[in-house]
Amino acid sequence: MRMQRVDCRAGEIVIQQGSEGNCFFAIVCGKCEVIRETPLKAKGISLAELGLGNTFGEEALISEAKRNATVKMLTDGALMRLTKKDFLELMKEPLQQWVDCREARKIIEGGGRWLDVRLPPSTRIAGRSMER
Repeated sequence: MRMQRVDCRAGEIVIQQGSEGNCFFAIVCGKCEVIRETPLKAKGISLAELGLGNTFGEEALISEAKRNATVKMLTDGALMRLTKKDFLELMKEPLQQWVDCREARKIIEGGGRWLDVRLPPSTRIAGRSMER
C-alpha cells in the first residue's frame, strides 16, 4: 500500500550509478537493463536484464552506500516505487501486530480464536534436536 506506480519510457534512466539510494523498485511491466560503468568501459557493462516481478535498488538502501549500477528502461513499462523511509520501516517492523492481554481478551470476546504456531516441544532442525 505504500508503493507508488511510476510509468517509464524506453531509454529512461531509473537509477544512476554513483547516486544516493532513495527508492526501491519492483517491475510491473516492461524490461530494464542493469549496467555497471568501469574505468575501462565508460559506456558500461551489461550485467542483467530484468522483467516482470524483478526488483532492484535495495542494496544502496540497506548498505547506506551509493548506487553501484545504472538501471535503464529497455522498453516502455511501469515500476512500483517504495521510498527509502518506507523500505527501512518495513524491513525493521514485524508484519504482525502485537496486542496486550486486555486487547487479546476483547478480540476473543468478539469471536477471535487463538492459533498456536509454536513448534512441538522436541523438533529436529537440520539434524539437531531442539528442546524447549
